[in-house]
Amino acid sequence: MLDIHPAHHAASTWRDFFIHIITIVLGLLIAIGLEQTVEYIHHRHQREELREALRQDADTNARDAFISYGWFTAYDNWTTNRIAQVHEAIRSHRPLAAPALRPSGRPAPDQLEPAWNAAKSSGLVSVLPQDEIKAYAEVDRLFGELERGIYAGAEAEEKMRSFESGFCEHTCDDKSFADASVADLREYIRLLKATQLTLVWTTGDLRDIFNAETAILQGRHDLATLQQVEYQPMPSSLPQTKP
Repeated sequence: MLDIHPAHHAASTWRDFFIHIITIVLGLLIAIGLEQTVEYIHHRHQREELREALRQDADTNARDAFISYGWFTAYDNWTTNRIAQVHEAIRSHRPLAAPALRPSGRPAPDQLEPAWNAAKSSGLVSVLPQDEIKAYAEVDRLFGELERGIYAGAEAEEKMRSFESGFCEHTCDDKSFADASVADLREYIRLLKATQLTLVWTTGDLRDIFNAETAILQGRHDLATLQQVEYQPMPSSLPQTKP
């Protein structure tokens, strides 16, 4: 709020009047300029703080996506081998062989974007350029896809494990499915494929998140560029992402 104080005495001539008006105008311009400068510095400070917080989130997300991708890929391979075992049992008319050890320590990727979510809630995203806002909004969309895929995967796996528990009291060894009919084994294949489909979706989402976050960490915020690099294959190791 700008305070304008009245003159100490009335202007006695037109010259005094205009000098008084010019003084007021100059004072207002200086005050407004100072206020805008302070606001600009404050917004620049907010923007740099937000960018650093978003960079840290992106680095965490890229690493978590890389690790989770490895786990979900291993589980996908497990289902592929298990499906082949069930097909072989049907073809050979022999009991279903024991499965390989199922991957343990399932990761639970979450929407790890505290800085972006907080900035959206507070309206702070407005301090960012439009290209950066669109870039982080794209990552937010990818996390939404991942969340839906993980939920669908949990449901499919629960049904598969429930089916297995009907034949495996403790562990599924090579004797567990001795009484399983061909119809049972075909149902098992259906449940395995349903689970595998969600694993394929999830690994795709994790790949997209990793590539998008890595591109952002490298300073690329163009939406078209992000959407193009999302589908690139996952690297064999974590690259240097700091720009």
